[in-house]
Amino acid sequence: MVALFVIAEPIKRLEKYTFADALDSQFNSRGIKLAAARSTLVVSVFYLIPQMVGAGALVTPLLGFSHVIGVVMVGTVVTLIVVTAGMVSTTWAQFIKGALLVIFCSMLTIAILARGIGVNATNRAPDAVAQATAGAAPVFRSTTQPMAGLVYSIDSNEPHTGSVGPIAFLQRIGGTEIVQWTKSLKPGDDWTGKDVKGDSLLLPGGSPTFKGVRSDKFTDKLDLISLMLALFEGTASLPHILIRYYTVKDVASARKSTVVGIAAIGFFYVLTLYLGLGAIVSGNLDSTNTNMAAPLLAKTFGELPIALISAIAFTTVLGTVSGLIMAASDTVANDLLTNFMKVDLDDHGKVLAGKIAAVVVGIIAMVLGVVFQHLNVGFLVGWAFNVVASANLPAIVMLLF
Repeated sequence: MVALFVIAEPIKRLEKYTFADALDSQFNSRGIKLAAARSTLVVSVFYLIPQMVGAGALVTPLLGFSHVIGVVMVGTVVTLIVVTAGMVSTTWAQFIKGALLVIFCSMLTIAILARGIGVNATNRAPDAVAQATAGAAPVFRSTTQPMAGLVYSIDSNEPHTGSVGPIAFLQRIGGTEIVQWTKSLKPGDDWTGKDVKGDSLLLPGGSPTFKGVRSDKFTDKLDLISLMLALFEGTASLPHILIRYYTVKDVASARKSTVVGIAAIGFFYVLTLYLGLGAIVSGNLDSTNTNMAAPLLAKTFGELPIALISAIAFTTVLGTVSGLIMAASDTVANDLLTNFMKVDLDDHGKVLAGKIAAVVVGIIAMVLGVVFQHLNVGFLVGWAFNVVASANLPAIVMLLF
């Protein structure tokens, strides 16, 4: 919404090519150009890290490759796309992956509702041992890795709900009891499972990322508000979002593309509610990997669905990474070399410099994707939004208004 009402049309009217060009349009300052270029590079690299980590997490279980090989494979493909075909290929990759993502996730959501919720026959876990203390919920132990999200009770004591509608699905989730498993840090106790009421899953603050909702600490609540502001405001000034406004043909196109984007994203985020809850009650979640919920959910419907959603996830990575590398290479060629360092480059020279920069940024992204392998992808995305919302957006708003 910030992008639509604040950024889209005014930034297009400037008729500039990069974030640094736009920011410097009234000042002709080498210092501003350097600061803006540096910000774009930092944000692009920060946002590339979770994409590459996600790529490795996706390729490893599907193809049996190591995380390193998965990251290098994806990074190489994306870099070649940008170097050989530039913005045209980036645009088509993003258009195709966006359409496929919405269509297939809609189909997956329909399948979730048609299947309904069933009690898992393993009843907590095959070798789980309940240890209950007086007045406390039982804690389960398992010596082998169980799959998380085992439904062992539904409020009506029926083994299966059958097909349900969108509202009924949420209501029935609220009446379930589920075992959620975590890796135990204590020697000898490999896995610990606890009872989780379905009602608690439907309340905000269940995820550690959003713990501020339920916390009594002022600092936790402040953290949550800060994160929400970063996500709300940061979207409007991400480098690979802004680059779209510089390249559309006119102001009307900038406005229309933003409206279509908001509609598609809003609809998809409604679907993620059902995908997430569907994964939780599927009994097929990997307790050790927070980045594989959707593919493992698809796997419960057969080999073809997991192949499709993995392919779409792969194209999603390709589309986003290619846009980020494109923005970073543009910054190096246009802002740093031409405008800041005053290197005299013709159009051919700028394109060549951009291609070399794309290769360098791609290599950096691959290295960081390996180094940050074990960090949560959602947490890493927050880093990029934080920088963008606190630096880029205020600068653009001050410039435009």
